Amino acid sequence: SIGALLYFMLTGDPPFRESDAKQLKLAIVKQAAPDVGALVLDCPVWLSAIVGQLLSKDPQQRPFSTTALLLAFKEAKEKAGRIFLL
Repeated sequence: SIGALLYFMLTGDPPFRESDAKQLKLAIVKQAAPDVGALVLDCPVWLSAIVGQLLSKDPQQRPFSTTALLLAFKEAKEKAGRIFLL
C-alpha cells in the first residue's frame, strides 16, 4: 500500500483505475503498474525505481521490511547528494 500511496502522490492518480471492484482486483493481481517515471518526467529515476519495487507483483522484488525501504531511501539520498557535489 505504500507503493500505491507514493504512486498517487507523484502522479495524482491511483496505479490502477477500473470501472468496478472485480476489474480493479483483477488489474491489481495481473497487470503491472505504469512506470511513474514515464508519467512524471521530472521524477528522479531512483524514486521511480523504488515505487516500481514496491508495486512489484513478485514479493521477492519488494523491500522485505520498513527498515529495508528506509535504507533504500537513505542510499538514494546519499547517491543524489554525491551527484550534486560533482
